[in-house]
Amino acid sequence: MNFMLDSINLDDIGFAHKHFAICGVTSNPSIIKKEGNVDLVTHLKAIREIIGTERSLHVQAVGDTAEEMVKEAQRICSKVDREVYIKIPATTEGFLAMKELHRQGIHVTATVVYTQLQAMMAAACHAEYIAPYYNRMEAMGMEAEHVIGGIRQVFDRNHCHSRILAASFKNPFQVEKAICAGAHCVTVQPQMLKEVFEAVYIKKAVEDFKSDWASLYGEKLVGESLPERIVGPV
Repeated sequence: MNFMLDSINLDDIGFAHKHFAICGVTSNPSIIKKEGNVDLVTHLKAIREIIGTERSLHVQAVGDTAEEMVKEAQRICSKVDREVYIKIPATTEGFLAMKELHRQGIHVTATVVYTQLQAMMAAACHAEYIAPYYNRMEAMGMEAEHVIGGIRQVFDRNHCHSRILAASFKNPFQVEKAICAGAHCVTVQPQMLKEVFEAVYIKKAVEDFKSDWASLYGEKLVGESLPERIVGPV
């Protein structure tokens, strides 16, 4: 199971990279807007310095036509690096762009995916990641688990190399459902990770264990309280 971080905040990325197992960073114009009017190229390079080239970096194209999207992808790759994944919408023009970017050896993540057919066409157009929008599907009354599960079945049956990168989550339960439905990867916001792993009930359990230990051994740590190993015959 792979986790990506849905943020371009350098502090959040640094924290997640240090504490969690993340395999990449994703972004879109809405996420970039939260950081203000940053120099995007400089910012992306700073992200790359934190996560390295062994983790993926996903950046969205915003052009309306395939030609515009391809030009955006070329500029991003030339100014940042060739390992960046360009997020292309799973639309008619997007599919044309995906095929051309694949021909040029540029990595592609298909985005704004709501249906199994979108995912299948994106995979046929050589997108390496397919990003179904979980919460947005649920908001539209769609069964997000069913969509993701169906995509995974088709991909497995056809030995497809595309990977499902589930996105757009409102709460941790949606993340869990997406994983159980068959998503290869999920991308989540930093705050959600912190809320899940620093939940009150988790902290309470840790504090209870520490209190019970302290009642026996005081402030000593586990290794400090154990007797020295006896060597030789007793």
